[in-house]
Parts: sequence; C-alpha cells; structure tokens
Amino acid sequence: MSASTQSPIIPIKSSSEPPHVIAPDAANVFSRRAQRFDQLAEGHSLGDWLRFLGAISRAQHAALQALPAPELPDVAKIAFAREHRMPLLPAQSWSRPVAWHDCLRQIVAAIAPDAAPPARNDLARLATLDAAALEALAERVLHTELYGEDAALLPYVGAALQVLWTAGAARLGVSEIAALDVPGVCPCCGFLPVASVIRTVGEVSNLRYLHCALCNTEWNLVRLKCSACDVTDGVTYKALQDESGKENDSIRAETCESCKSYLKISYAEKAAVDPVADDLATLALDILVDEAGYARSGPNLLLVTVSSSEQPATPGNRLVALHFKTFANGVVDVPNGPTNQSSAFTHWIPSTTTTTASFYVRRPNPSAATTVGLAVQDVCSTQWQTVVGGGAGAF
Repeated sequence: MSASTQSPIIPIKSSSEPPHVIAPDAANVFSRRAQRFDQLAEGHSLGDWLRFLGAISRAQHAALQALPAPELPDVAKIAFAREHRMPLLPAQSWSRPVAWHDCLRQIVAAIAPDAAPPARNDLARLATLDAAALEALAERVLHTELYGEDAALLPYVGAALQVLWTAGAARLGVSEIAALDVPGVCPCCGFLPVASVIRTVGEVSNLRYLHCALCNTEWNLVRLKCSACDVTDGVTYKALQDESGKENDSIRAETCESCKSYLKISYAEKAAVDPVADDLATLALDILVDEAGYARSGPNLLLVTVSSSEQPATPGNRLVALHFKTFANGVVDVPNGPTNQSSAFTHWIPSTTTTTASFYVRRPNPSAATTVGLAVQDVCSTQWQTVVGGGAGAF
C-alpha cells in the first residue's frame, strides 16, 4: 500500500514532526487491498486462497460504498474521550449499528457464487443465523476470540465489522482522533494492529505506522520499539529467504526478546504493500518465528485460528500431547515437532509448556474440505475431543 491509499493526514506542526494519524480512505482502502491480493496470488502456493480474499476485499469495498454514514459520538462524548485519551469508537463497547448485518449479507451474496464448496457451506450457514447469533459471533471477533466452534465463520463476520469501523473512522477523520496513553493500540477504536508499515509521508521518509486490524486507521510509532510491550532493547528482525538465500526485503517479522512477541513490518518503498494482504501472503514467516518461540501480538481478522473447543477443567493443568487421528485432505506441521504429517501421529509437548500449543494444517487440495481428528491430552490424562477443518482460508 502506498502513502496515497490513506488520507487525510494530520497537519505537521514542524518539518521534523511526523503526522500521528492517517485515517482510512473509504473510497479505496478495500479496492486497493483486493488489487494487492490479486498481485500476491500470482505464482503463490496459496494463490486460490489469496484470490478468494481479494474477492472478499472487493465485496467489502462495495458494502462500504453502500453503507449509510454511521452515527458518531456527540460533541460531549468526543471531548470526554479526547480529554481522557480514550478511543472514540471502542471495539468492545461502541453501540455498533446493526447495519453491519447488511454489510455481511452483501459480502456473502457477492462471494458465494464463486466460492469453493467448503466456503459455500460456511456462507450458507451464515445466512441461516439470526441477529442474536450474529452479534454473538461479532463479540468473539471484537474480543479476538478467533477460534472454537464456528471459527470458519468468523473471517466473514470480521470482514463486515471492518467495513463498519472503517466507515466510522473515515467519517471521524484525523481532526478528532487523538493519541492514546497506550501507543500499541488504535487511537480510533482501541483494537490491536495487524502489522506495521514503513512509508514516506510528505517530505518525511521512513516513518513507521501501525495499521489497525479493525478500522484501518494508521498511527505513528517510532521504529525499533516493540508495539506490544513498548521496550526498545532486544528488538530484532527476521525475514523469509528464497532458494538462493535472498531475503524478502518487503516484509519482515519484528520480534521482541522482552515479551517474546512479534508483529510483521512491511516496507512501502520496496513494493505496493498492503499490511493485511502482505501479512496473509507470508504465513511461512509466521511459522518461522513461531518455531523460534515468539507469539503473534496482533490478529488478522481474515485468518481462522484453530483451537480446542474446551478448556482445562483445573487451572494450571499442563498439556501433555496432541494426538492427531483421521486425516482428510490435510497436512500438519508442528513448530519444533513433526512436519509434513498426513497420517495419524502423536506430538508430545515439552514439560516447559503449560497451557498452550500450536500447529498448522495445510490443505493440499484447495477446492476440497479438510478434516483432521485431534485429541488433546493434559497432565491428568483427560482428553478433549475436537475436529478441526472446513472453510475456505481456514488453513
């Protein structure tokens, strides 16, 4: 994404002071994202999925253009939020207009005809849900609970919520969006960043902006600082390499030794990057840094997370093993464990791990459904049964 894809910009008070906020440009933020998805899909091993995400982005663009202007907080509420450095459209407490349901229906109708069969099944299920069920899914998205039952439906819900919050952020504009005391969350909606981007704004180059995963607002954060814990020491960068050993210099993972988190950072001067699209086109980089012991600090709402549907019965229980069972069109990779597995196997979890474990499932045939049987064993030898799979873009 180039600097021209976001506007307007807070006036610069001096030649050395960078603009703090870049509001989303409602006219083209999603259409240019769709173009970037299409570019990234060419020759990519996940090309079909990236093109599908491009179709979602185009549907988001159409839904945003048709969305009536959302009602914003009144003058008193805006003044209160600015005085106390609070987000104006907080993700978890803004009384969101039900118009986002219409956005969801428009997106579903636009992408369903050309979706793969598993995705069409998910979209058909979405169409049957009542308003209460949709709001329950929205709460999961806005609380970043992107896993569990019906996880394959959450990217579509997230896409519709992105339309609503982007409309609100664009209507507010930079004149109303003030800096927060917590620099690592969006000053408009308080949501987490999906990634950051290095861009030139005006005559100032190499400015770093965090990009909100929900409302597409960008805000300035100095470079070489962890966006999750705000420290400057121990921040390093990791990149993917091609077969010749050349690094991908348009996107890297910024890792923090203090909190062991990471967030991707893209470079607009190297390519026409989009923080959301380029993030999803480099999932191999996520695997690389996950294997090195880092956890992602911000979500991508178009990506499904797979997790056990139940929690340990006793607080402090330690996970012991992942027992993978029946496979259908799925290949499993476990960070720091077995990789390229397509038949039953068990991964024993090191004793230093307490309550979390991760794995990745790849779909060899993108047009067919994926199912992987899984039993998760804790220290008490209790097994939680779950089946993961289904939904275009889930893996």
